[in-house]
Parts: sequence; structure tokens; C-alpha cells
Amino acid sequence: MGVYDRNRGKRGRAPNYWLDYRVDGRRYQEPAGTGDHRAAEALLRDRKREIRDGVWRPPAERTTPARPTVADCVRQWFLDRTAAAARNKARCCVVPPTEVQSMP
Repeated sequence: MGVYDRNRGKRGRAPNYWLDYRVDGRRYQEPAGTGDHRAAEALLRDRKREIRDGVWRPPAERTTPARPTVADCVRQWFLDRTAAAARNKARCCVVPPTEVQSMP
């Protein structure tokens, strides 16, 4: 188990830390997502804690947020445009309050 830099020895490359650990005899490697060695070590400690507590899942089974498709973006655009049109219509149709003039 450990943290290592995949770019070590490559000139001009920023550090790219990966985690390397074993669970039930199987080796897992995953990117730490950071160039900071201490942050990568902290992530490895978190993985060890998850394994110890029994809540760890393999990297392939972790859910990642789905990237929006073009259809999703178009649908959201239409919803935003519909809401903006409704606001504009409401703003145009509001009649300003009339001023009350007192009679002398």
C-alpha cells in the first residue's frame, strides 16, 4: 500500500500521485487527483479507514455524476427560456399603481 508519483523522473511534468493498495488479495490503483503528496496520503488513509469499516467499494463500482448530454442541455435551455419569458410577460403586464390625487 502506498502513494506514488507516475510522473517521477519525467522532465517538466507536474506530480501525478496515485494510490496503490490491496483488498482481499486484489491490487487496486486509482488516481489521487492531486499533485500534493500529503493530500494523496490523506486520501490513502481514508481508503484504509473505509476498508477497515467495511464501507469501501471498488473504484469501478463508485458512482460518478453522469455528464450531461446534448439533449439534457437543450431541455434545460428551453426550460430556462420558458421561465424567462414568463417573468418578462409578468413584468410587462403589471400595471403601476395609480397616484391618488386629492381634491382641493
